[in-house]
Amino acid sequence: MTDETKMINSQNTLVAYLDILGYRGIIENETPEDFYNSIVDTFNYIQGFIDFLSTDEIIKSSTVPTSALSNAEIAKAFGFKILSDTIIIYCDYNDIERINKKYFEKVDNESIGAILFLNMVSSFVLEFIARTGYLLRGSICLGKFYTNTFGSCLLKGEFVFSEAFVRGYDLEQLAIHPRILVDEALYDLLKSKLESESDTFLFESAIKQDKDGELYFDFYENLRDQDADIKQYRLVNITKQINNMLTVKQDDKRVWKKWYWFKEYHNEKIKSFAKSENQDLSELLIN
Repeated sequence: MTDETKMINSQNTLVAYLDILGYRGIIENETPEDFYNSIVDTFNYIQGFIDFLSTDEIIKSSTVPTSALSNAEIAKAFGFKILSDTIIIYCDYNDIERINKKYFEKVDNESIGAILFLNMVSSFVLEFIARTGYLLRGSICLGKFYTNTFGSCLLKGEFVFSEAFVRGYDLEQLAIHPRILVDEALYDLLKSKLESESDTFLFESAIKQDKDGELYFDFYENLRDQDADIKQYRLVNITKQINNMLTVKQDDKRVWKKWYWFKEYHNEKIKSFAKSENQDLSELLIN
């Protein structure tokens, strides 16, 4: 047994498994450079999200202090992998506990770290759709996950061994629509660890049950309670993408139906924000 083999230790990991819908269109209509730059821009935005992140933006609870988080510690907690039409965002469950204990006084449950993870995924999904014009479908689950590079100085590879990856793939197949399903076992686990009513509210506002009974991640909720101008800034390009795709994909009913579903979801969220927060968001509504 080599030293490298001895190091293998799968950890319980939160994994967002995201599938790019319409990836064939990227291959046929875009240069690798253009798509790569879109991904880089998206990650740069996420870096900006981390740079300005504070506890107050993760949760709004009087029981938790609003001291700033260590951006470097947050960045270390997350990993990203992109292979063809698959995007993986992951966070070691131990890192969630570490962040909680080090940066949140009087918090010893996993709910805050989970909300941080969901905020990260939400920001990535919204920015990806806005910048690329492609929808995502996927899942979020918890399971064993191990990744490492291996090989000699000349030949290198990357090894991924993951129960969570397989579970995420299986759950994504059930999503059908451009939505992100949540593993029921993960939902039950995190909900059982919530300590306060405010934690429960924040968690359940992000994970909801759809009309078909599936649990899904309502990633637009990340924008609730933000100023109208911030919503406009975050969603104006998504609105343009939806309008454009509903026009150019009229003859491709399979793709058009996905964008129509997403338009209905988008409008529902905009109306909800406008009503509950008394904001004029009419420019973001799509006919």
